[in-house]
Amino acid sequence: MTKTIKTAAGSIGTSSGVSLPVTKRLTPLELKCMKALWLERAQTVREVHQILQPSHPLAYTTILTVMDRLAQKGFVGRSKRGKAYVYKPTGSFKESRNRAVIDLIQAYFDGSEEKLMAFLVGKLDRNQTYSSKIGFSPQLNECLL
Repeated sequence: MTKTIKTAAGSIGTSSGVSLPVTKRLTPLELKCMKALWLERAQTVREVHQILQPSHPLAYTTILTVMDRLAQKGFVGRSKRGKAYVYKPTGSFKESRNRAVIDLIQAYFDGSEEKLMAFLVGKLDRNQTYSSKIGFSPQLNECLL
């Protein structure tokens, strides 16, 4: 069941019943931190920092600031455990990705999924390697829409 929660910034219905921020977008670094929470099950700034360190050698305080901003934007909730905060995403990766795709379609394709698909097919047709491997498939449609 999909439930929609309205906020001052807007609302988006989610299967978990939690509202994702509509007008606020994730920066590239915020998205990397969120992926550490969603996909790697990190819970603290230290865990997020350790996950990102090999590919993005950033200071611990930088990650701390990003996590604080994610909490201010409503992308994560946090609670105190000892001296550290424990962070939990307020929505799922799939919900966030869906919101980003909807925003992309609205901003660049006049709200038309067909225009997006035509654009992607045009890109794929120029590269026969991908075109022959992917084509029009239910998996591609599900992933994008």
